Amino acid sequence: HRHKASVLRRMWGDEGLYLGRSGEKLYSIRGPNSKAVKFSKILCRKCNNERSQPFDEAYDVYVNFVQSNADELSRAQSLDWRQVYGGSWQESARFLGSYAVKNFGCWMAEAGFAPPPEFAAFLDGDDLVDTRLMLARQESASLAYRAMALDGGTRFDRGIGVLASHVWIDNGRTNLIGYESYSYVADICMRVNWAAHAGLGEVFWQSPITPLEIMPASGGQRVLAAKIGARALGRRASRLLGRGPKRE
Repeated sequence: HRHKASVLRRMWGDEGLYLGRSGEKLYSIRGPNSKAVKFSKILCRKCNNERSQPFDEAYDVYVNFVQSNADELSRAQSLDWRQVYGGSWQESARFLGSYAVKNFGCWMAEAGFAPPPEFAAFLDGDDLVDTRLMLARQESASLAYRAMALDGGTRFDRGIGVLASHVWIDNGRTNLIGYESYSYVADICMRVNWAAHAGLGEVFWQSPITPLEIMPASGGQRVLAAKIGARALGRRASRLLGRGPKRE
C-alpha cells in the first residue's frame, strides 16, 4: 500500500475516503484496498508482510499518536519518542525509520528509479548513510487547522499523504544522484533527503527528543488562515447572539 491499509481502515467514515492529487479534484475511493492507494508489484510478499511487520506496527503506533495529539502537535517544536513508544522508544523509532525508508523506496521505484543500495543495507541492519531522515511541521497546515477548529470545522488530524518529490540525476541522465520527499500525517511530516556519497546522515531516532523543523507558511497562506479564522469567529459570535433572550 502507498498508505498503510490499517490506517486507511481506521480513517474510514460514513462518507468513505477521499483521495486528492495535485491539480486534480478530490474523488472517493471504494475502500482501503482500492488500486488507487496501492503500489504496483514492487516488493515480494515475504518482504512486504513478514519481514516488515515490526516496521508496520511502529508506524501504526506513530500515526495513532500524531492523530490523537494533533491539537498539541500543531504548536509543537519537538516530539518526544518516549511519549510515543514508552521505554522501548529507541528500537521502535528505528523501526519507524525502517518503515519510512521502505515506503520512500517504493515511491522511488514507482517513479522508475531504483532505490539506492543504502536503503536495502539499512533495512538489513546497517546504519542509514547518505540520508537525512527527520521530522518537520507544515506551518500552513497548522494555521489552517487552528483556524478551522474555531468553527468546529473539518479536522486535519485524519489527513495523510505525500507531498511532491524531487529527484536529481547525473549529467548523463542515467543515474539518480539525489532524492527528496515528504510524507505527512496531519501537519507532521517525515522528510527524507538522500544524496549519493554524502556520508553518514542524520536520523530522528538519535535521541529521545527530536526537533520538528518548521516549514514556514507563505504570506498568502497566513492571510488565508487569518480570513478563515475571522469568518469562524464571526459565525461563532452570531450563534451566541442568536441564543440570547428574546425581547418582548
